[in-house]
Amino acid sequence: MKQTSPKAVLKWIALRVPELIASGALIFAITLTAVNAFTRYCLHYTINGSDELICIAFSWLVFPGAAAAFRRRMHYGVDLLVNLFPRRVQAVAGVVTQLLIAVVLWVLTYLSYVLWLNVGTKIMTATRISYQVLDAGMLVGFALMAVYAVVFLIRDLRALPRKLQQGGSAA
Repeated sequence: MKQTSPKAVLKWIALRVPELIASGALIFAITLTAVNAFTRYCLHYTINGSDELICIAFSWLVFPGAAAAFRRRMHYGVDLLVNLFPRRVQAVAGVVTQLLIAVVLWVLTYLSYVLWLNVGTKIMTATRISYQVLDAGMLVGFALMAVYAVVFLIRDLRALPRKLQQGGSAA
């Protein structure tokens, strides 16, 4: 059996942080929901604050999960109009689009940070957990997507001269 070095394991984890966060949140939410349903209907007891904890898990599932999908370029895009243009125009449009996406994601990261800061001392009723824990999922997700967008933009910018020289044909 092949030995895996600690460095390889750390690299694997680092490359999959959003997937690991989203997976952990999903497992937690499903488990808590199932346990709460069992205790409610079989034991006539409801776990106090379970809805708040599930809401937090949902935030940590959705936003890092969206970042994972973004990194793998799994979000839908409609290229109907762009595909009508010549290849060189398509190559430039791809860079411009990636730039706009990066700008929007950095704005959303900033706005989610402002929201996270403005929550202040507001806490959830049952669990007494700060709303910052809930909002941090959004901040982490948008920050990861913004970083990935910059990485994609740099890749597209580096590939642009080659695409323009080749008439923008696919690499």
